[in-house]
Amino acid sequence: MKKKNNTEKLVETRLMTGDTAFVGESNIVGYCHFSEHKGQLTKTLVQSHDCFKKECHYLEKYKDHPYWQALETQREAEIRKKETAKRLKAEEMERQAQWCSTAQKAADENGFKLKVTEVKKLSRKKEYVIFYRANSRFDKQNNMSEYVKLCRRLFGVKVIPVKIER
Repeated sequence: MKKKNNTEKLVETRLMTGDTAFVGESNIVGYCHFSEHKGQLTKTLVQSHDCFKKECHYLEKYKDHPYWQALETQREAEIRKKETAKRLKAEEMERQAQWCSTAQKAADENGFKLKVTEVKKLSRKKEYVIFYRANSRFDKQNNMSEYVKLCRRLFGVKVIPVKIER
């Protein structure tokens, strides 16, 4: 056995590539039992062969090695991130449905003859876009600018109406 930088032991080992090499003990994370290329696995070999992602049953992990713990922690973090994104998307959809309901209720209660189809908040700005359908043009008694003012009071931000043609 040789020493690497006087701190880590180098071990002569047969790698799964068929090569014999001096490898730092801390770099050996497992063993491949596949008959065509039995041998020790380093972090680099595991990554290049995607052993973990493929869930290879020939892979023997040295479970006490910190590499596997770090990989598992990373995987759990990715799962949490996806779950958070999914939850946030569901919350956003619920908010948009509430905004749509609020905008429609305001139209109905104030005599505006329109159907609110969707309300979206613009991401970078404090603005809402209200998508609506109306059978007729707005006249002096059914003025769109009045509806926009009403919605501004409701949402507390700028409102942009967008008519959807049938």
